Amino acid sequence: MISNFRVILTLALKNKTESKLVNWQEDNLTDSVYSEGERLPIAPDGFFTIEDKDDLLHFFLEADRSTMEGKRFLSKMQAYWQWWLEEGHKKKFNISVFRVLTITISKKRKENLCKITKQADDRQQGSEMFLFSY
Repeated sequence: MISNFRVILTLALKNKTESKLVNWQEDNLTDSVYSEGERLPIAPDGFFTIEDKDDLLHFFLEADRSTMEGKRFLSKMQAYWQWWLEEGHKKKFNISVFRVLTITISKKRKENLCKITKQADDRQQGSEMFLFSY
């Protein structure tokens, strides 16, 4: 799933003159954050950066195979939110902003995860930090 995504992304950017994939990582990505006394892991399946004109767009990749129940997935997204609030991404990756892209196996699963993730941010209305595709 991750390899397929990388190939598709690379091909999609191949003919773009102002955009290119400049970084792809699958190792040494783990971190953690504490929320309400509980340690929450940050363990993305990948990290990549796209250079678009003069911007660097950073993404943490989550590959969902529809095996994780909603409560656990929400906990994972809440961990990213807390990590962002505590600027863990700046400390570990030296990046100012990022998005979490979750790829999954079906439109129905994508819609369900999107709905679940709306509860992850402080306002519980959803955040543009979280992106979904299938």
